Amino acid sequence: MIGRILAPRLGDLLMKDGLVTEAQLGEALDYHKASGGRLGSCLVELGHISEDDISAVLSRQYGIPAVNPCNCEIDQEIIDLLTYETARKYEAMPLDRQGTKLSVAMVDPINVVTLDELRFMTGFSIDAKVAPESQIREAIGRYYSPSTDGALDDTLEDLDSALPENIEVLEEEEEEFDLKTLAQKSEETPRLRLVNAILLNAVKRGASDIHIEPYEKEFRVRFRVDGQLQTGLKLPIRFKDAITSRIKIMARLDITERRRPQDGRIKIRLRLSGKVKELDFRVSTVPTLYGQKVVLRLLDRENLMLDMRRLGFEPESLESFEKAISEPFGMVLVTGPPSVPM
Repeated sequence: MIGRILAPRLGDLLMKDGLVTEAQLGEALDYHKASGGRLGSCLVELGHISEDDISAVLSRQYGIPAVNPCNCEIDQEIIDLLTYETARKYEAMPLDRQGTKLSVAMVDPINVVTLDELRFMTGFSIDAKVAPESQIREAIGRYYSPSTDGALDDTLEDLDSALPENIEVLEEEEEEFDLKTLAQKSEETPRLRLVNAILLNAVKRGASDIHIEPYEKEFRVRFRVDGQLQTGLKLPIRFKDAITSRIKIMARLDITERRRPQDGRIKIRLRLSGKVKELDFRVSTVPTLYGQKVVLRLLDRENLMLDMRRLGFEPESLESFEKAISEPFGMVLVTGPPSVPM
């Protein structure tokens, strides 16, 4: 999507400047159809032009400054505004922030779809700069190195140690993946483990709800236990997109929809103390100022099998109630305020 918006215009610009011939452009378009990717990347791979030439043309044509993100000193606070997954997906590197404006180096700085997505994700207006793809990837590799996920590793270690040894998530079914998918899965594993650990900790605590809330500088997880919200953990803000997306995938929600509330359901199977049990999580997402808030309500079906005599009915009232619900007509209304405010 990102590259296709820019591709036709880019070819015309490069031909106009005499940087590629019509034959070279035709060859690159054929290569683009066969292998995908951006037209500019195809031209570079075929050796018809350099990345610097493409950046220079875009900078001159659209009046967008060209930068080398590898030569910039970028604060960790700025890095945290975009997750590694988002930076890599859009090939965008955050550089600096001035007030409500965030400077971002991009391969495709005039793609309105990408600019709109980044604006919504960060809450800042985007001041786009153009940079070669290789330099952006190098900067992403440098600033989003594995060491930046130390907080996630520590959190996973703490959550894993807090879980009983005899609890585990059972897979619903076997899946087959190609090599590319397997590579993506291996990169997602820490986030996947973190989401699983959050769900399992809710079970261990006896929580009725999980609140996953983004704020300006942190990402907070709270558990509702006995009617009281308890802070479970705080994470760097850069984890919010990956964790929220993982939960939405599990709940079969639209991960591209961030502006409207959504409702879904997660069903997991656990082996606890040698016994397999099923749990349902009702999932609700709501857009907020700093991102999407997620609320999960835990439903343990085994705990719902209650004897009505344990509900506090007086004998006469219980007899009347049982008689009413045994009738083939009419209705019984149970009303009251919701127990979980959003």
